[in-house]
Formats: sequence, C-alpha cells, structure tokens
Amino acid sequence: MGILAHRESPDFVAIGHVTIDITPTPAHPEGERRYGGAAAYAALTAASMGLNAAVLTSASHSYPFAEIMPGVAVANVASPNTTTFQNLYEAGKRKQLLAARAGDIANTDLPDYWNSPPIVVICPLARELPADAYSWFHQSTTITGLVLQGYFRHWDEYGVVNVQPELPASPAPVKSRGVEARAALAIASHDELSAQEARAWNDIADVVVRTRGPEGAELYIRRDMSEVAAPPADEIDPTGAGDVWAAAYLIRLRETGDIESAARFASAAASLSITGAGLSGIPGRKNVEETVVLQW
Repeated sequence: MGILAHRESPDFVAIGHVTIDITPTPAHPEGERRYGGAAAYAALTAASMGLNAAVLTSASHSYPFAEIMPGVAVANVASPNTTTFQNLYEAGKRKQLLAARAGDIANTDLPDYWNSPPIVVICPLARELPADAYSWFHQSTTITGLVLQGYFRHWDEYGVVNVQPELPASPAPVKSRGVEARAALAIASHDELSAQEARAWNDIADVVVRTRGPEGAELYIRRDMSEVAAPPADEIDPTGAGDVWAAAYLIRLRETGDIESAARFASAAASLSITGAGLSGIPGRKNVEETVVLQW
C-alpha cells in the first residue's frame, strides 16, 4: 500500500474508490476525462473546511493523487485498474458503463494511525466496501456517514450499470467493540431511494437524507420526515453534490451537535459546489457560512 502526504492521524477519512469519468461535452463529443469519485469530493470538502483530510482508496499507481487532491493524505491499495465510468446519452437519458474497476477495500487496509478519526465517510462507488463498513470505527470517538449509491450499483457482463435500491444488509444490530454500531448519516438521491426505503435505513442511521437537487433535501429522523431548502444556484455541474452534502453535514454536526444547523450548512455547501465544474466547485468554509446567513 502506498501512503502520500502527511502521516499524522487525520481529522476526516473518506473511504471508497476514486474514479475516472468519461463524459461527452460540446468540446469533446467523444468523451472528456475527469477525475473524481465520492471519496475525492468528500475529502476535498473537509480540506476546504480546514480539516486534516485523508482518503483510503484503491486505484492504479499512476492515478494523479497529488494533482487531484492536494494536501489530502492518501492510502492506496494498489490495483491494475482505476474505477472508470463511461457516460453515454441517448434521447436525453444517461446510460452508464463500468469500463474498469479497482480492487475491494477491507478494514485491514486502514493505516494503524487512522483507526479513530473524529469523522468518517463510507462512500463506495462499485460495491468495493462491505455492507458493515460503518462499524469499523468506535462509536464513542467517530461519527460515520454512509453515501449509499455504490451499494446500489449493479452491472452486467458488458458493464452496463443499473441502480437497485437495497435495504440495510442485516436486520440484526452490528456490534463495534461491544457497542451497537450506528451511522450518523445515510444519504442517497431521491432517484436512488424511495421515502419508504429511507425510513428503513433509519434502522442503522440516525438521519437518512434523500437529496432532491434544487428542491432541497428530505431528512428522515426516527422515520419522521422534515425538509431543508437548497439555496438558489446557477448550476454548471451537479456531480458530487451529494458527497459534498454528506461531508459538510458531518463536519458541522461534529462542531455543533445540531442536526438542523448541520443540514443547512450541508445544503449551502452542496448548492455552491454545483456552480463549478467537477472538483473545482468545492466551496470554502467562509462562502458556505455566508450562504447560510443569506438563506436562513
């Protein structure tokens, strides 16, 4: 395993595949290559908020981590491949292909000095993490979020991706060092998760969020639903907005302990993130705080 950048214990760890995304654009109709992945969006959000951020991932040794995630520590489980998605559009509808997939990620891949960070985001993209990954960290020291999309993705022998929402993997409580493990957050888009399914995820997550783009987000707490608005934004690229939402929410929740305040902060961060292309749209703390004041 390769580790880049600082070796001290991080404040924030994102776990999941980084990616190469190939998407047609007016300038590149054959497909423009962009680097990303939920772990990259989440970790860069944390870094932009002043946290000591880290990523545990699996990718090819040639992946440009230092260029894509400057200042973020990376523990990479080396793989012959980097997870690569090709996005095709037919009659206005997206068809996604999984062109390549990196290796699985296990608990044993965590560096020893990353085992009790204050905040963790579990964010698989291609089922590279086990369903109980949220239980890897001690409940008394770490708050954990789950970005669910990677658990919902399936693909056929040709790599054609389809999304099949699933309920929590096991109805029995998962133990983490003798304590029942729970996630502070589970998040998915409204296209990926129904309201009924979101309530089922409350079995293992204190707050379940269904993002709804410019319409804001639904929060399910003990199966009761409330809403948080999305500040208006001039959308350039919505990619990664849910990952930014998750990271910003957990950061603010850790700071305040207040779900409503954290949700507003997250909504502001996600709205700002879509005003730039790809990873370049991730906002800093000052802009997020100013947006919260203006919106609420």
